Amino acid sequence: MMENLEFDETSQRHYSPVTGMWMDEWDNDPTVWQHPAAETPYGESLSAEYDQRYRQTETKTLVDVVMEQPAFRNATNEFRKYLEALVVSRQMQMTADRLMVVEDEQLRRLPMSQQYRVAQQLQRDTETVFNWMKTQGMEPIPQTSQCPVMFTQEQAAQVLNQY
Repeated sequence: MMENLEFDETSQRHYSPVTGMWMDEWDNDPTVWQHPAAETPYGESLSAEYDQRYRQTETKTLVDVVMEQPAFRNATNEFRKYLEALVVSRQMQMTADRLMVVEDEQLRRLPMSQQYRVAQQLQRDTETVFNWMKTQGMEPIPQTSQCPVMFTQEQAAQVLNQY
């Protein structure tokens, strides 16, 4: 009889077979979002986790806000899926660069200076996904070579100066 020395019943649920990572490795890997359909050590895929947290509650998220921007309206479903995975993985990992809030309504309740910081992080997140997809040979937004800018520095300064 063959004995499986790799199998440990007590910690099997803390292992992600697709990524080959244990929970502590997964929690510290900034690239886990690149596998949105892979089961996490927590039992769900990132896509399923995003659905449970945000889509089932029918709240408008910041990913929804991005996708409604004219420059992102032609973005592929894959772009959205990877952006959702990036957002939810950083929330799960409690990273320092996670979005302060994920829901649009929560964002609007923040002081303008904090809204600006969230918007800057959201821009960085969209650029991260866009640029990674390009390096993988994907086309996140057809016929677009650079990630669109959601707001210019001048627009941000105008908004911040009003408050």
